[in-house]
Amino acid sequence: MNFRKLHPDELKRLQDHLFEFLCEFDDFCQTHNIQYMLNGGNVLGAVRHQDFIPWDDDLDIMLSPNNYQQFLSLVHEFPSHWFWQEKNSSFAVNKLYSSKYFVYTENLHNTIEKTPIWIDFFILEPIYLPTLSQLPILNSLRIHKAYPSWHFKRWGSNLLKLYIRKKIQKLYQTSSHFNEENNNCFAYERTLKIPLLFPKNILFPIKNNLTIRSRKFPGPSNTDMYLFTEYGPNYMTIPPQNKQQWHCYKPER
Repeated sequence: MNFRKLHPDELKRLQDHLFEFLCEFDDFCQTHNIQYMLNGGNVLGAVRHQDFIPWDDDLDIMLSPNNYQQFLSLVHEFPSHWFWQEKNSSFAVNKLYSSKYFVYTENLHNTIEKTPIWIDFFILEPIYLPTLSQLPILNSLRIHKAYPSWHFKRWGSNLLKLYIRKKIQKLYQTSSHFNEENNNCFAYERTLKIPLLFPKNILFPIKNNLTIRSRKFPGPSNTDMYLFTEYGPNYMTIPPQNKQQWHCYKPER
């Protein structure tokens, strides 16, 4: 079976269902006093478009370990069309699915399969850095320029990547006795190849400051610095079409 990217009307229909799912999730979290915030492209969409990024086709949230555990304790109260999936060999992060709408997406085995729409969960791990001046170099690879495999700068980038991985592994080891109260940084969970680190005051306190389709959603305390760290200084510039990423497909007839 051959697959193609979604047509504009199909993407609009998908984003309508994603918005409905996000509103359901937000209502659930408010009811049960679970603190979360939008993540990644959903933050960028809210700031740049007050909606989804025009080509975006999924949902991303992040939350602290305590709120994550509280959320998992409420599985028995989920709506009947929700179900939870722990990360596995097919998907690198935990997911909450809604069976109200289905899409086709590619898994880690490069296989396209039919699946319900989902929310990706990113768990923030407490980290302590003796000095926050280390952060720019530790985060640099998330926005570094791509070079061809033969380019000497690519070799330097790979060496830097190895250094950063070892540095972050050591941070996890030395930060094991820190928690959400006495840390000064948070990192995306360590299953990602190069976790992204944020000073605590960029993320917290969470603010209800992101607008998607006239509804407010929680986001990082400092959205400008969050997006700068995540995407670089030109995050308000719409990338060319060949740099726009999507996850969902449609079978060709």
